[in-house]
Amino acid sequence: MKTLKAFNVQILKAFNVQIWCGLKEQYSDVIHPMDDVRKIVDEFVNEIKDCVTITPTEFRYVDGSEPGFIIGWIQYPRFPRKKDEIQDRSLLLARRLMRELGQYKVTITTPHNSIMIENETIDCTICNGTGVCDNDGYNLPCPRCRSDEYTYKEY
Repeated sequence: MKTLKAFNVQILKAFNVQIWCGLKEQYSDVIHPMDDVRKIVDEFVNEIKDCVTITPTEFRYVDGSEPGFIIGWIQYPRFPRKKDEIQDRSLLLARRLMRELGQYKVTITTPHNSIMIENETIDCTICNGTGVCDNDGYNLPCPRCRSDEYTYKEY
């Protein structure tokens, strides 16, 4: 009878976060390829030294559909992180994906919450989505939307 060598087992409380995002730019006919997503995600994970999954998906809704993707994070025992750190990283990536893919809304899910972030720069009537107001020749941040701010809605 063969005996297997003992191996190390690490157990942590499970935690996962997903980013749900479509590939259709706002309400247009522009559909970004998955390669755009891979490029954005690769740059992000290399900057922060992390690992995520990318899963293609399809959103089906009344009278329509669109391709999309799900970005996944897990609590990985080899490199443990606090729940808040995983969630904060997902918010950073969601913002970047939202901006670079021209999305109006992106949803982040955890085991207990569904968080929708909205890009307030889109359809801004003050700065027309530029994030900068050119009142009287001064380039000031838009008081309504500022291009780096988003509205977070937790339901």
